[in-house]
Amino acid sequence: MPSILDIKFGARDIIMINNINNSQNTTSSKTLFKNNYYLASIGILVASAGLIITRVLYGLGVFDGLPDALFDFLGSFIIQIIFITGGGLIALLVQQRLNNKNRLNLEGGVSLKKRFLDMGFRLPRIYLIPLSFVLGILFLIMTAGVSFINTIILLMFGYNFPSSAPEAVGGVGLFLLALFNSAVLPGVCEEFLNRGLILRGLRDTMRDKYAIIISALLFGLMHANIRQTLYTFAGGIVLAIITIKTRSILPAMIIHFMNNGVAVYLEHASYNGWIGGNLDSFLESHFLLAVVLWVVFTALFIAAIYFIVKAEDKHYQKKDQNAQQENSQILLPHQTPFGAFFVRNAPLYKPKLEDKVIMYTSVFLMTLVTILTFYMGLF
Repeated sequence: MPSILDIKFGARDIIMINNINNSQNTTSSKTLFKNNYYLASIGILVASAGLIITRVLYGLGVFDGLPDALFDFLGSFIIQIIFITGGGLIALLVQQRLNNKNRLNLEGGVSLKKRFLDMGFRLPRIYLIPLSFVLGILFLIMTAGVSFINTIILLMFGYNFPSSAPEAVGGVGLFLLALFNSAVLPGVCEEFLNRGLILRGLRDTMRDKYAIIISALLFGLMHANIRQTLYTFAGGIVLAIITIKTRSILPAMIIHFMNNGVAVYLEHASYNGWIGGNLDSFLESHFLLAVVLWVVFTALFIAAIYFIVKAEDKHYQKKDQNAQQENSQILLPHQTPFGAFFVRNAPLYKPKLEDKVIMYTSVFLMTLVTILTFYMGLF
């Protein structure tokens, strides 16, 4: 029969083991959060630098001799695949390989699959998939109104809108190519970077409400065009909220695809005489009706987002409550108009100044290019 002294030592040993495990888990989490932040920084830096390089190449006329369709495809491929997706994805794979080789690194047990799951690469609840296709159309209407407001503001400052290079339009073949270039690639690649790497990295260093706003701001600046900054910022907020609340990046991908895809269709429909091809001219000639429709459909869009947030909150409420009980010192409920977010009492990883250099450099580059597009439009 064990003595009281043996029992005391046994209890002490259990406490010490638990403390060691907790310390290891905390260290492992902080390492992972730090790596996620670096991935976000590298991803946005490569994307911003690549966008600038591509614009310079096109501005110098390097690809001018190509057919219009190939011209458009090459531009989309370089920007979306090589720079927006390639930089962050290669950094993720290299980082994961180095972590797995380092046996002393406590993050070695975190698989690549787990990291993709943490970024939201999982199926959402089934009702969200068809609903996201409808939301994509409403999203286009909402952002079109915001874009119109942005246009009025720029005109008030004396901005002259340059004529944009026309996209190759034509029959079904060119339409499908344009759909791939302007809808499929951005829907997958831009969401991987913005609602995947960037949003995940920011959420590991700050509360969700700040991560939503900053990721949306980076999304707006990443377009490096003053004409797109406002509505992409507004859209980025919505897409970030949906991604966080649904625990999945797929709804944001579908919405992004539908937003761009419908715009591509309307452009080709106008050229080919398809159904809906005269929608733009009709709304321009019935401005008051367009405003009323925008208010109605935007209200429907906001109501749908509110419904999704409430439905997802209810679905995950038990899981979130369990997480709160298990991590009472880490998670705190934070009520917002879009439901309850469980936020950390303090950031689990606080980047130092040297950690922020890459992110700050990216923001500087994108802000500079955006300001230059505004400056050039004044003359």
